[in-house]
Amino acid sequence: MNSNRVLSLLASAHKDIRRAEQEVMAEMNELGKRIATIEAGRLNAYRTLARMRLGEITANTVVDNLNAIERKARSKFDAFTQLRAQLQEESFALEKKIAEAEEQREAILRQIDGTRAEIAAVEEKARQSLAGDADWARLVAEVRVTEQKFAAANAKAEEREKDRENKSQPYLADPLFKYLHERHYGTAEYRPGMGWIRWGDGWVAKVIQFEAARRNFAMLNALPVRLREHVENLHQILLAQTKMLESKYRQTKLDQGVGPLEEKLAGQNKALENQEKTGKDLQEARARNLARHQNLVNGDDANGLNAALAIVVTSLRQEGLPALMEKALKTATPKDDEIVLELETLQKNLSQAQADFAASQNRLSAIKRQKDQYQGIEEEFRARGYDGDFRNEEDIRLIIDDMKTAARAFGEFWKVLDRNYLPRPKPSSNHWSTSGGISGGGFASRGSIGGGGFKTGGGF
Repeated sequence: MNSNRVLSLLASAHKDIRRAEQEVMAEMNELGKRIATIEAGRLNAYRTLARMRLGEITANTVVDNLNAIERKARSKFDAFTQLRAQLQEESFALEKKIAEAEEQREAILRQIDGTRAEIAAVEEKARQSLAGDADWARLVAEVRVTEQKFAAANAKAEEREKDRENKSQPYLADPLFKYLHERHYGTAEYRPGMGWIRWGDGWVAKVIQFEAARRNFAMLNALPVRLREHVENLHQILLAQTKMLESKYRQTKLDQGVGPLEEKLAGQNKALENQEKTGKDLQEARARNLARHQNLVNGDDANGLNAALAIVVTSLRQEGLPALMEKALKTATPKDDEIVLELETLQKNLSQAQADFAASQNRLSAIKRQKDQYQGIEEEFRARGYDGDFRNEEDIRLIIDDMKTAARAFGEFWKVLDRNYLPRPKPSSNHWSTSGGISGGGFASRGSIGGGGFKTGGGF
């Protein structure tokens, strides 16, 4: 399997996570409605209790207050319901666009795979064509000869450089020789100044036989430089010859029709880049939608569910209603008891609904973390630029599924991926077969340019 297939598996898992996210959000919406219904029931029960237990005037006053509060709470809840419906509609539209974007991306990936296969076929045809080309064989042979010369010259230059380093020490360890050498004695650069200094330097030079030593030392230092210049010259020749090989190979591929295919591939890669940007923008819009929905359902949004419920809760803490409930418990009126039992049941139902809502919220948070991790893995996978194949699709499919169910940690994904990765040979590391054909897309010599040059044998 190739890297595009891995991305497809990740995208499929990511889609499943988003589907689970939608299901939990729908569940939370229903729980929100349930909580609002229970709170409305509690308000109605308190209002009924107030009518029964207070005198007509007092009861009417309390009920009037509750009606005003209820109208305010209902208005706030209606605003919440409308906003939530808008966000849900936007969410469904975004999910549809994301699904369409993923389908378009998959289609582009299939097109890219097809074009790469066409290019590979053209390259194979070009290799077959060059295998019987005499001019190609001559160019390859010239590269082989220059490789051998380059390697031998480089080895000899390195040997002389080591000699220079080792054999220079005795000369430089002699203070008199070092003194005259640093003053450039015996060369046109020598500037003694006063005559007696020239006489003294001459006497020292004669005593230590400086002239012979200077010539030896100069040769010891000059030879590695000339050899290194020779190596660099061979390096440039080898680069030129290699460029000729690459140029001929390139021209052969162009003659076989690779140009339009490469242009088509470039266009497809650009389309893929644009499509992935579109997908990322849609995901970000979806995340903003989810954040707003969360804040509306269980956050501090001014038009959210909590804002509507806060009005009811505030009203229940006012008007002395807990005291009315306590008084109802002390009477023998059956209706009072029914209302008290109803309030107790409503409270239990409310506690359970709130607990269910909190559990759903925790599940949603876990799913969101999981979704972010999948999205992070997809982005890092693209950033790593995998360009090759993967041995064991089932192994990779299994880790992706295990991450989805939390059976295995996300960090294990890269271990599994690297264990199965087979990098595609890079075009820049060309290894040409000595028979004149092409093997694996690059030069099959025993060395390569760079990092010390071609490391092949031979003389020069």
